[in-house]
Amino acid sequence: MVLQQHCSDYSLNELFSGRWSGAPGEVPMAAIFVAAVVLRVSGLIRLSPMLWGLLGFCLAWCVSQGGGTDALLQHALMKSFLFALVFMLRNHFTGQLPAGYQCTHAFIYGGLCVLFRCYGPFAEGTLLSLIFAQLITGMIIIFHRHMIPVVDP
Repeated sequence: MVLQQHCSDYSLNELFSGRWSGAPGEVPMAAIFVAAVVLRVSGLIRLSPMLWGLLGFCLAWCVSQGGGTDALLQHALMKSFLFALVFMLRNHFTGQLPAGYQCTHAFIYGGLCVLFRCYGPFAEGTLLSLIFAQLITGMIIIFHRHMIPVVDP
């Protein structure tokens, strides 16, 4: 497999400021950070799933040997990844889940995003990563509920 570097044509400044086109969530990174802070302070989102998503992204990056720190920052700053961490991980599916499942979903999403971006045929693997993360998390929930009985105290 050949590692794809689709965002290497953009400088970190262009990626951070939102001065590039072609991906969902192409807004200035400052707007995403401000929205994340406002949503967190208001209690509408949890910090732990976002951190688990970043951890999944970084671990998958290291395991797949995606490149150096600059390439990691370029892929992370393509905004659709962070946009999804802030806004799209709180939907009707994940919003109903306990915190542990939300963190699991975010971790899977972060790892899959790297794999789809680096090894897939798409420059952006965000939407595909979200869909597969929901599918995998749903299978984990089914397995957990049916195979491992939970006894209420």
